[in-house]
Amino acid sequence: MDIFFVISGYLISQSLYREFISLDKTGNNSRTISLATFYLRRARRLLPAALTVILAVNIISYFLYNSEIRNNLFIDSKWAFFFLANVAFLRRESNYFQMESQSSFLEHYWSLSVEEQFYAIWPLFFLLAATFRRLKFGKRQIRFNFRILTIFFATSLASYLFLQKGFGESPLQVYFSLFSRAWELGVGGFFGVLTYQKRKTTVFSLTERLAPFLASILIVIVFINQSNWATIIIFPVLATGFLLYSGNHNLIDDSFNEKRVNIVFRFGIYVGGVSYSLYLVHWPIYVIASRENFNEPYVYKCGLILVSFLCAHLLWKYIEQPFQRIPISKLFKRDTELFNFLKARRKVVGLILVSIIGALYFVSSPSSSSLTTKLNKESSSEISSIKNFAYYESQLLSDSQESGVQSVNETSTVSSLLLQTRDNIKSLVEKNSISIKSSIKDWSLTSAEAERLIAAKKDSSDFESSICSQPSTAIPPAICLKNADLNNAKKVMILGDSKMGMLASPIAEYFESKKWKVQYNVMPGCHFTDGFSLANKKECLSRTNWTVDNLRNNKYDLLVFSQYPRPPENASAQNEFFELLKQSGSKVILLGTMTRIKAPEECLTKTLILSVQCTLLSTKEVEGPKWAKQMAFKHQSDRVFYFDTAPWFCVGKNCPLFVNGNPTFRDGVHLTNTYVQTFTPLINAILDFVLGS
Repeated sequence: MDIFFVISGYLISQSLYREFISLDKTGNNSRTISLATFYLRRARRLLPAALTVILAVNIISYFLYNSEIRNNLFIDSKWAFFFLANVAFLRRESNYFQMESQSSFLEHYWSLSVEEQFYAIWPLFFLLAATFRRLKFGKRQIRFNFRILTIFFATSLASYLFLQKGFGESPLQVYFSLFSRAWELGVGGFFGVLTYQKRKTTVFSLTERLAPFLASILIVIVFINQSNWATIIIFPVLATGFLLYSGNHNLIDDSFNEKRVNIVFRFGIYVGGVSYSLYLVHWPIYVIASRENFNEPYVYKCGLILVSFLCAHLLWKYIEQPFQRIPISKLFKRDTELFNFLKARRKVVGLILVSIIGALYFVSSPSSSSLTTKLNKESSSEISSIKNFAYYESQLLSDSQESGVQSVNETSTVSSLLLQTRDNIKSLVEKNSISIKSSIKDWSLTSAEAERLIAAKKDSSDFESSICSQPSTAIPPAICLKNADLNNAKKVMILGDSKMGMLASPIAEYFESKKWKVQYNVMPGCHFTDGFSLANKKECLSRTNWTVDNLRNNKYDLLVFSQYPRPPENASAQNEFFELLKQSGSKVILLGTMTRIKAPEECLTKTLILSVQCTLLSTKEVEGPKWAKQMAFKHQSDRVFYFDTAPWFCVGKNCPLFVNGNPTFRDGVHLTNTYVQTFTPLINAILDFVLGS
């Protein structure tokens, strides 16, 4: 997308510059731009196809998905309609590097929004340059050409510095911000104007033109990641600008076969023609296919490419082209008087620019966002409400309560042993909380600590590397169900995805010490509640179906269940699964959990400074745990026990990568086995409490 920003800035700036210096009917330079015509051309070019896709996706969503997905899509559609999609995703702290099928159908509209916000301002820079027509350097008058290049350069530099500063503070937010992307469009504009002015004697060979561009692309492919993209991306941006600037003869050598060249050019022209429509349709098609489990095998992926091209062709032929042929009224082409009127009013132009930029900055600023404020309040309310952390919740949440955790009533008729166990759970979690809080700070890593953090990626339990925790089998291997059919001993099933797999070892050790028969049904990446998985989709669905049948036909003394928290694809199916757990298990433990933080290695900078910002859960990640907690409270009873495990490794929204000098996370989602082992006393106390109640 960075390269397309440069190309877009290049073409639009050349078009504006060409119009500004074009000759009028008298043979003189017009020195004017039709603002109305410019904006109408942009609207005619972009709006029809963009709105068609938004409408089509909403219609499809109405027939395929639940009300929550439809409501979220409708919200995104409103932002995209006004070309503010990037603002919505910026506020939501979406992570473009971790896009998946659960992403918004319209998440790709962020770049279109950035472009249109930029072009709301860009013609005004030509106007600003024109207002300084008497500006002099010494006794020499500064020409318009130099003035506009200076403005483009200053704007690009300011935007690039904004990116570098913002990336260190909030990398997810600056990714979508106009102010951290304007420099890429500005670079394109700078080279666009420079190309139009350059002398025809400037000639670059094919190698000189392509070598920097291809080298920069190679650098990006090899080195770029979420932690360094703001630095690396300057190479392809500048290389693209140079490639465009140096292009004054055909890239194809004369030695090429003419017929082959014609075929290549024709196909290239066709792809260029449908590229905008292809851009609009490709992401919704991918998301829909992912949700419907249609994109795993390569044959399906090839099919998705063909479907994308087919939809793009239809959109281009029946929406784009007909609207492009609608002429713009000559009345609008006479608005150059407005441009001429403003050329002599520098303060008015400055006020207009400051107003537009200020408004865009205000709506893009997370600190001023009412949406972010609301989420922060909800998060703060939830954090304060779970100040007692994880312990058994004996009462259901009433409808009047917004969120939170009710403690066990001290006057309830539970035994003193249970109260003692409950208090032990509280003290263990609170003790762990003290260690976590002391670790939430910015500090420099030693080389040894950095090595331990990197080595932590392999710090998993023996169970997690065993056949009982592999995603490749649709049915649990027989060894994982050993002795599960014996009736002379109590049986427990450990059930869930890799979140459950992290805690499986200490849980299994507890029951094995009590001579229980332990059955493992763990499949990383698989959501048993609705059979959803980003990978191994067929196996996950088969495993879910097997699990449902197994729970219907077997009774367990205890079921321990946990999975990655996220709003479900099908809320009714999730409800049915929880009801099935309650029917199959004499007792059920639901372990709530957090979602993800940034991968630990991405938090390391060249100076080995570990930033607190790297340990924060994003506001987007709050929704999954909230939904899981809501579902757990809904199904909680005297046989169903809910424990929130997030406070075992986080305090509020801070989840440090080191606690007591030991790495806590081996990636952005999973804990190290070393840290999990510190939970053993807490897990034992919880299991004692559940079995004794």
